[in-house]
Amino acid sequence: KTAGGKPKRTRKTLAEITNEQRVANTREAIRRRYSCYNMFDDAVPDIFFLNDEEWPERRPHAGDIWLSSGVKPKSGGHRNRRLHQVRVAGPYDSSANQFGHLFCDCEDSTYAREKQGYTHGELLCTDIAALLELARYNPSRVRNLQAVRERRDGIRAWMPFHAFEAQPFTEKVVTSKMGLQPDLEFLTIDALFEFAFNNSSKFNISKQLSRLPTIYHRLLKEKLHEGNGGFEVIANKYIFERSNPIAVPVRQWFDRMDGYLTSQGYSFSGLVLEKKGTEYETVAMHYEKGGESVRLLFSPDHPPIAVRRWPRKDQPVRLFYEESHTRGVSKDHPFAELFQPKQQFDDQRKIITNYEVFIPTGIWLPDEIVADYNLAIRKHTPGGPGYLVDRVYRRNGIMRNAGRARDVIVDKQLVKIKTIAKTKKFI
Repeated sequence: KTAGGKPKRTRKTLAEITNEQRVANTREAIRRRYSCYNMFDDAVPDIFFLNDEEWPERRPHAGDIWLSSGVKPKSGGHRNRRLHQVRVAGPYDSSANQFGHLFCDCEDSTYAREKQGYTHGELLCTDIAALLELARYNPSRVRNLQAVRERRDGIRAWMPFHAFEAQPFTEKVVTSKMGLQPDLEFLTIDALFEFAFNNSSKFNISKQLSRLPTIYHRLLKEKLHEGNGGFEVIANKYIFERSNPIAVPVRQWFDRMDGYLTSQGYSFSGLVLEKKGTEYETVAMHYEKGGESVRLLFSPDHPPIAVRRWPRKDQPVRLFYEESHTRGVSKDHPFAELFQPKQQFDDQRKIITNYEVFIPTGIWLPDEIVADYNLAIRKHTPGGPGYLVDRVYRRNGIMRNAGRARDVIVDKQLVKIKTIAKTKKFI
């Protein structure tokens, strides 16, 4: 307090205050975010009304297929207030289709369902995650779950990420390097402090947590290694909706490219990241045909361009890839890599693939796009337009040696590249 007896604020780090002060400050941070203390104070019985004699139907319930419950709103409310209704289909490790359907009527979940990911993936909100955690670590508190477990031997609630369970992978790596097993409860506290004091978004916290091997469930790793899993971007809305103000030449380029790829047997398969972790990181439109893919990159900093990826033999999944690896993600501008086949890490499947940035030569290009290509080549491509055609000839030799003669750029396509290189008209 001041000399006049008024409260005085002092700024200290968490390491400089007592445990009691840490708890009090965390509670206040949660109150500022949600206007109440429920997110911090509520114990499991209060969140789920496990022993509610007046409304026994509120108690979480498990069946062979569905796990359901009412969850108290984290933003406040007393016991008679409406609960968030949560339902999970395929909630068990042994379910044929884990998380076949997730539903919660909270605001976060409603917003997530409006996102426009290609696969319309099921997204977990905090209420769904709380119910799954209750069912996994306190199965006796969920009606009928014991009976289900007796019918289906060894059943447990399926959680792709674990905050408390150490995986065998972690035991081998961490124990051998440090001589002890980490206490994952501290990870939960770190995430809480990041949320409460640094005002980090849930997205950024999740992005940081996803880099830790210890939280990934074994089944999730297996799906990635089998090629049955991958990482997708869930967008707020589809970029090429007709209501979006997109430049006419760019929309024409996309319409032509989409039609061309479809005619070649490719199908649109969602949104992925290219150039992840670099200043040129871009959300790309992902087209697949067998094990090959073409990604379309759109950026306000350069005209639309494409990336082709095709598999290399016997490439292991590198879930936690070392950025220092010589075949990591190139930090060069996409136009600096034009027509230079190489090996690069693919963030979508977590493997090293063959990789090439190219200008589409099989479609009609608007004059405005051609002019923009020339300008981008002059600015970012080593050697500029004068070396572009020579680079394409070298690239053709690489493709022939790799047994991919079908990908060789023929004379008719070379004419288009030469036209781009010689264009004098600029916008």
